[in-house]
Amino acid sequence: MGDHAVSYLGSGADGDAYLLNIGTASQLAFLDDVCKPSAVWEYRPYFDKQTRLVTLSGVLTGGGHLESAAAQEKMCADIVAVLDTLPKRARLLLGGGGAEKIYAKISDILRPRGVECRMCDTDIGTEGLCMLAEQKKAEIGMMLSEIAFTNMPLLLKNNDFDFMIVDNEHGSFDYTDLTKMFTVSRLAEFTTIVRLPDNGRAWITKCVDAGADGFLLPMTNCAADIAAVVDYAKYAPIGKRGISTMRAHTLYAPPALETYMPAANEHIKVYAQIETKAGVENIREILAVQGVDGVFIGPNDLSCDLGCIGDTAPILAAMQKVAAAAAQAGKPWGLITTSKTLLDKATEWGVDRISYGSELHMLQNECKKIREMF
Repeated sequence: MGDHAVSYLGSGADGDAYLLNIGTASQLAFLDDVCKPSAVWEYRPYFDKQTRLVTLSGVLTGGGHLESAAAQEKMCADIVAVLDTLPKRARLLLGGGGAEKIYAKISDILRPRGVECRMCDTDIGTEGLCMLAEQKKAEIGMMLSEIAFTNMPLLLKNNDFDFMIVDNEHGSFDYTDLTKMFTVSRLAEFTTIVRLPDNGRAWITKCVDAGADGFLLPMTNCAADIAAVVDYAKYAPIGKRGISTMRAHTLYAPPALETYMPAANEHIKVYAQIETKAGVENIREILAVQGVDGVFIGPNDLSCDLGCIGDTAPILAAMQKVAAAAAQAGKPWGLITTSKTLLDKATEWGVDRISYGSELHMLQNECKKIREMF
């Protein structure tokens, strides 16, 4: 999350306000879904995923230089000049330690122009973080089981899904199916994870170079199982991924290796799927592997391995153990299920990601709904 976005959220600003945050530096920000004023502005994703936070940094005078009346006058003049180039907003909110120094002057100038000025009442950065913590929601995704629909990432993104898992464990997708979906996913800034058939090099290398965003290893029983995925999915010094950059994963515009390799390691996520008794018992060691970014629980196979099909109590106990270990490791955990009982408890325990059903479930459910209408 960006500090400007967090501060904007904490200020209480909405789409009809500018935020002027005056600290060591000064930032002017506003929400917009169309405008990109000029090259000096940054155009950042905002929390609702539909709009962008447009920010201007490093141009306006910082709070430490506003002691003199002349500096304050110049700051006010600069703000007016900038606002005259922007889409009209009804309010200018001022936050940060230097805001009080110009509040009265800028209020007098902007009031006749129809812009109301108001001081923010709180430390907007801290307030924004608190608001995020209170409204934490799990990311929602689904399993793509059999239908190789190239534009599925775009369809899911437009319906507010956060990710999809392409099932290459039970599914029958070939490389051509996958590469098309990976490219659409990259261009749409969506997340597509591959559930692997095993932890061998061939599938991982081909998929990561074709643009996959991450991998999920089913039946992860121990640290060594998932460490092999890290080796093939991530570059040195974390792993041993082979280097071939004139590929889809760079959108055929390979940057310098010294900057790209660490960025790619951060981007590619490796998850262990915990669905055996051994995986639950070894959860701390699995999460401790460098390059492992989190875990997903697979309750169906786990119930089979634990011999408790139809009894959720042992599954809930395992989930709680995994959730506690993930929290201690500071890594996210997810759940692959449609069970309301499991989902309710997972939400209570702070689940980070939920993979709910598949495209086949969606089709089946919609068919039933249509048939029930007639």
